[in-house]
Amino acid sequence: MTVSLEGLPVATDRAKRAGERYTGMILLAPTMIIMTVVGLFPLLHSLYMSLTGYRPSDPDKFQGFVGLANYADAVSDAQFLHSILLTLLFTVLSVGLSLTLAVLLALLFNVRLRGFTLLRTIIIVPMLITPIAVGIT
Repeated sequence: MTVSLEGLPVATDRAKRAGERYTGMILLAPTMIIMTVVGLFPLLHSLYMSLTGYRPSDPDKFQGFVGLANYADAVSDAQFLHSILLTLLFTVLSVGLSLTLAVLLALLFNVRLRGFTLLRTIIIVPMLITPIAVGIT
């Protein structure tokens, strides 16, 4: 007389898959908690400081809670608005130029011509030397 245990492996596989599903979350939890605490404290402190009258150049004259007055002053300041415009301009130009150059280089590297392997090597070697030098030192 034999006993069939065909149903048992299915339950074991299901339990194993459930355990594997939570293993990743359990292993990531400490890192995520630390990163949240380390990132959240400075963010909340900066928000608190932005809502008070604290001046780093003159810490003795602390004015207490001023609400959104600091933000209203910043938005009404022409120099601040000019710096925002310059930052946006720099970002758009640098990202646009970098992306254009990257696509052009990718298209250039994709060409299959005789002797192009040497040219490709000459172009790529300087990009490889810096990480290698950093890794060695």
